[in-house]
Amino acid sequence: MKLKLFFALVLLLSFPYFTNAQSGREVTIGTKVPDVYIANLQHYPADGARLSQLYRGKLLLIEFWASYCGTCIGFMPKMDSLQQLFKEDVQVLTVTVEPQAAVNKTLERLPHLKKLQLTGITRDTVLYKLFPNRFVPHLVWIDSTGTLVATTNHEEVTAEHITAFLKGEKNDLRTKKDNMTFDYRKPYQPIDTLVKYRSLLTSFDGSIGGGIGAFPGS
Repeated sequence: MKLKLFFALVLLLSFPYFTNAQSGREVTIGTKVPDVYIANLQHYPADGARLSQLYRGKLLLIEFWASYCGTCIGFMPKMDSLQQLFKEDVQVLTVTVEPQAAVNKTLERLPHLKKLQLTGITRDTVLYKLFPNRFVPHLVWIDSTGTLVATTNHEEVTAEHITAFLKGEKNDLRTKKDNMTFDYRKPYQPIDTLVKYRSLLTSFDGSIGGGIGAFPGS
């Protein structure tokens, strides 16, 4: 009975942490990142660690990627170079939901990537829930206090921007925010000012004939 009571007490005390860190609640810019435990680490002294162990005293750059993403693959060497350049102040973490087997196939196909020593995670089930994204590469910037300060595309990750960030200069990084609800099966109605061209595909209607044409906007 005492043992059961002990476990019940532990679960009760842990409940606020697990509901915040493990429920998949998205972290917003300017808020603290839950100190989650992450597993399946590569090029790291341990197989798993708390997130705080990675960013402690450093800027943590998390890159979400996928083996089918050519841009992600091409960006890896640059991330490795930035890691070496700022090794005292920056920690790079690559993250994919794919299993290690898929990553290995990519390494076999592109052997030059084997030389990279970036700390990475495979089969991620935690970070994607905290930082949901639809299009990769997707970069997450977490400062030394564990606060989410930016989400960007890969073009914002430059030595100049990192240097400015470390100096405490104004953050002018362009935010990347994926549309997580977009459904290609439904009509897309963007803001008119964003539209440069429109396409229309219909089923057959004998009353209007057929054809293909392009008409300049007004």
